[in-house]
Amino acid sequence: MPENLLNLFKLSDGRSYTHISPAPSGYHYLDKGYDYYGLSGNCPPSPKLPTTQKCSEVVYLKSTNSGRSWSVWRTDPFQAIGMSAYAPQDIIALPNGSLIRRVNGDDLQNLRRIPHTAMLQILKPKASGVYPANWPALGAAGQVVVTDPLICKYQVSRIRRLKDGRYIALGQAWPYVGGGTSGSCAPSDKATNMLLVAASASAAERGQWKRGMPDIAPTVLLPNEWDAAQLPNGDLLALFRTQVSATDRTQIRKQAILRAKPGSSCPDQGTSGCWVMDQATLGNPGNFPHSGHPELLATREGVIIQFATTGISYTNNSGASWITFKGMTPTDYYPRSIQDANGDIYVFSHVGGDDPYGGTEAQNYSGKKPGQTAINQSITMQKFRLVCDPPC
Repeated sequence: MPENLLNLFKLSDGRSYTHISPAPSGYHYLDKGYDYYGLSGNCPPSPKLPTTQKCSEVVYLKSTNSGRSWSVWRTDPFQAIGMSAYAPQDIIALPNGSLIRRVNGDDLQNLRRIPHTAMLQILKPKASGVYPANWPALGAAGQVVVTDPLICKYQVSRIRRLKDGRYIALGQAWPYVGGGTSGSCAPSDKATNMLLVAASASAAERGQWKRGMPDIAPTVLLPNEWDAAQLPNGDLLALFRTQVSATDRTQIRKQAILRAKPGSSCPDQGTSGCWVMDQATLGNPGNFPHSGHPELLATREGVIIQFATTGISYTNNSGASWITFKGMTPTDYYPRSIQDANGDIYVFSHVGGDDPYGGTEAQNYSGKKPGQTAINQSITMQKFRLVCDPPC
């Protein structure tokens, strides 16, 4: 993107974006590769993937033969200043076919009249089963589901359905600077990990979410991406991406049990219940190294699987210990997993990481040394089924 165009867009603290590194005072550096073609114009409507058009779009693929082949289901063009505005890692389908996705308004600073926070959009199929061509307008009523006046902005990166029909949305929340109810957002180290809970699929579809976890002090756990899987007793096993301390930014992983509590213990005093971290369980018994966004899958067989670029492992004792799967290839970047009704497990991940398109690779995905312009951007799929011997 031309520098003079990029300078027109500002962060909430008033700084302008720039491609100049290090960024001068009053500016925030944005890598030339990371803006992709975000503001260059919409892609032409087509069921085929664009090859030469300089544009950005979310592509949805479908398979009708258990993943043996895939075809384009729909494409959603978009314009955004940030690369994660429409990242689909949180999208989920409800039992009635409606889709929920998170749009990160903080990555849409180029749009002035929308909330610059997370928005949960709903795409409802028509009676015929056909989905509308377009999602609802950004910022429509009910899309901003966190209304706490002390929260400046929030983010969501996972939405999970629990066994009892409730839904949880996982992310982070930022208070206002100085603890007020308006103004600029506090910096990242003042944020907290956030859990939202909806009482049912219909409540989630109506945007009726409650805060489902008390704030975790940064002295206990510095916030970042995280995931959770439900245990048989209703507690949650949570796996966190975090750092050593506020002064040591080395990325690490920790896990903890979030204990199920009644609504009277919840931040919103709701009836959907909530979860409170048991600090005595905070640790890393699996010795997991840092590996991007944590990914957990609560399987039909009862075990919980942890997927990462550093390996795939499972626990059958609520995270007290972890066992590495033998003979399984680690995932690529930012894995997402599902298990279908037949018991088959699918894992989708990304080759290329955060490497800029057309830039130099930061990780050795291609077999060449890092720093060479040989990035093979792609989505990979792994498929397997659990066989428990002895029974899980």
